[in-house]
Amino acid sequence: MSLTTVAATIAERQLGLAARHQLLERGVPPTTIDAAVAGGRLLTTAPAVYRLPGLPLTPHVVLRAALLAAGPLAVASHVTAAWLWDLVEARPTPHHLAVPRWNRRHVPGAIVHESRDLDRAISGAVAGIPVTGIGRTILDCAGVGLDPQPLIDEARRRHQISRTLLPWVIASHAKRGRPGIHRLRTAVADDEMPHSDFERLVCRWLADAGVDGWRLHHRIVVPDFGPVELDIAWPDERVFLELEGADHRDRSLVHDGDTERQNHVVLAGWQPLRATYRRWVLDSPGLFREIRCALDAR
Repeated sequence: MSLTTVAATIAERQLGLAARHQLLERGVPPTTIDAAVAGGRLLTTAPAVYRLPGLPLTPHVVLRAALLAAGPLAVASHVTAAWLWDLVEARPTPHHLAVPRWNRRHVPGAIVHESRDLDRAISGAVAGIPVTGIGRTILDCAGVGLDPQPLIDEARRRHQISRTLLPWVIASHAKRGRPGIHRLRTAVADDEMPHSDFERLVCRWLADAGVDGWRLHHRIVVPDFGPVELDIAWPDERVFLELEGADHRDRSLVHDGDTERQNHVVLAGWQPLRATYRRWVLDSPGLFREIRCALDAR
């Protein structure tokens, strides 16, 4: 079998790339490989990693070449993995790669991390590139100083991750000194409070706008009615904001036609405000002014 045929067979599943050790394992002599490189039939893309002529040198090809140079068990990790999973927009420079402990190699243009528990990363593949799972990716990013909450929000929005994933990641990786565990545990503890993505977005919006004094899922007891849970409430001002997102009909305490409940809360001295997801998207400044006016009036 010719070198071109062997290289093409290998490259077919590796974005057009073939590593030197893969060619040697299939019986291609070292001198044949060197001659192909010298003659331009194989193009060096990373140390001991070649691409077939005519293959565009895209960012994904460059990353895949770096992984092949890092070793057969290497995976994209940290912010590079977050980029592959679409949790961040900017392509990182340099790339971050993870390898099992004692397997670190120098790869130009990349940061290579040794990991004792790479087997717990639940690695997958994005666009043909081996990558740590979403949960491990968020943990690793938290370990290098990134705020995990925006990553969690994006993971829920883009990949519909379950609420059990991150607690499981924390439990399976919890060990003394593990980078990112404390930061992720805190984020998950706070993140468990909202019932919906809309609530989560509004909470972050209020916090970023400097609005304080509010409580999420504030419980009160209304005379002649009973216990009521308010979506977002300012207890000192006795103002509350009810949120109606795409999933509000599935919630046990908030219904579109629940006028009796709201009337009793108003009669108890509370000022109501309501916000739909559509209104928040189209006119968040107007909604913000209404909240401020209600708080100031109280």
